Amino acid sequence: MRTAGLISGERTPGLITQPEALQSQDQAIREFAQSLEPNYLIFDMRNVEPGMGFSWSRYGHKNSESKRFGEERIFAYSRPEAKRGFFARLFGK
Repeated sequence: MRTAGLISGERTPGLITQPEALQSQDQAIREFAQSLEPNYLIFDMRNVEPGMGFSWSRYGHKNSESKRFGEERIFAYSRPEAKRGFFARLFGK
């Protein structure tokens, strides 16, 4: 499992995607991933330094759903679907 990841150029401790988490050796991570859709990012905050964290509203509070794995310090939130660009919408591509 990765101990750090990058999203939008920020250091994000414990970041793992749902498909990666399904292959994890960590039973808790794997169990949590099985309950999530593939568009979720999982944050394992069990072994981070005090003061480290992640943004709950990276995609906006209306565009993302947050979840926690029981009482564990393992969290996840969904990434919104990518929007089609202006020209793709205009020309139907």
